[in-house]
Amino acid sequence: MSYYYIKHFSRSIAPGAVRIAHSLYTHELEATAWKNPDNSCVLVIHNPTDEKKQIHLRINGQITSFSVESESIMSLRW
Repeated sequence: MSYYYIKHFSRSIAPGAVRIAHSLYTHELEATAWKNPDNSCVLVIHNPTDEKKQIHLRINGQITSFSVESESIMSLRW
């Protein structure tokens, strides 16, 4: 399983990226955000639970909502 997580991170987070945020607000979701050398940002969210989770994300005053499937990892890049 670790292989797939590392593969997922390496596709989104470039060498030289700087971590800009980390959250473990609840044991149900884990999240980390990175700023790549090209100034793009990446948010990686891990949902280890067996339930789909609803997310409300605010970036620069704008809010977006989406779901994270159960037992999954996903990345958002902007």
